[in-house]
Parts: sequence; C-alpha cells; structure tokens
Amino acid sequence: MHKTSIGSGRRAWNIQDATIVTKHLGFTIDIACSGIDNLVRHHDHNTAVVESISGSQFSRYWLHSGHLFVNGEKMSKSLGNVYYTSDVLAEGFLGTQLRFFLIYGDYRRELDFTFENLTDSSRRLDDLHAIVADLQKKTKQPLDRNSDEPYVCRVKEETSLHERRLRH
Repeated sequence: MHKTSIGSGRRAWNIQDATIVTKHLGFTIDIACSGIDNLVRHHDHNTAVVESISGSQFSRYWLHSGHLFVNGEKMSKSLGNVYYTSDVLAEGFLGTQLRFFLIYGDYRRELDFTFENLTDSSRRLDDLHAIVADLQKKTKQPLDRNSDEPYVCRVKEETSLHERRLRH
C-alpha cells in the first residue's frame, strides 16, 4: 500500500489496457475476458478509468478464465514452462487445433496443456469437422417447398447420432 494525500492505495500500471480497448473497440464493449487473477484490482482499475472518462458502462459481461497449466504446473516464465504459439506450430499442430483446445472446456477451470491433451482435442476437432461435412452432404437433398418437417427430422436424427459418437 502506498500513502497518498487522499489515502492509501495500490499503484496501477495497467493504463495501457483501457487505452488499447477504447482505441480499438470504443468505450463500451460487450465482453471483457482475462485471467481469474485479474478479477480484483486490475479490472476494477480498468473499469474506473474508462467509466470516469466516458460516463458509460465499460463492459456488459466479464469472463475470467482459470489459469493455464503445463504438465500439472501453472504456466510461468519463472518456472520456464511457457509455450508460445510458435512452439506449438513447430510441433506440427495447426492454429485452429490450438484455438479449439483453448476453448473446448469450461473457461473458469484450470486448463492443463500437454501435447497429449492437445492431440486428444485435435481428434475431437477432426470429428466435429467430419460431422459438419456429413451433415452438409446429407442435407443438400431437395426440400419439399410445402413442408420442411422431414428435413428438420433428418438433421435432428443425424445430429443425435453424431453427438453420441463425440461423447465416446
């Protein structure tokens, strides 16, 4: 805590976040996302800065994700267990596979990055692509212009079959 003429407080070094967001997205955004460790102080500061300037609500929703772990340990530069996107791509994975891995689970829970977990999630993505391709192929049949009920039933049946396949 730092003593000031208006009381004790903590220094805030993150003015750049509010500046970047408002420059590119405006003073009110729909969703703000960050790590759970920024829930207190960091985002309070961003909100105070933006709302004091604009007079309007900064973000309608806040999503605070759990920490990213690597092989069971919190990812940290000090631990030397940081993987960059370029590292993952160099191992032969695609950007879409990494993005799917990062969004696949519950965003509030810790996510453990291992190449084995990334491979498993890449298989799920491949299954999802196959399901979409299969549904697109099967639903290109001509529709009865007077009723789309058979079409809707076909899509529901196919989707249900594919959902069961994904769960296993």
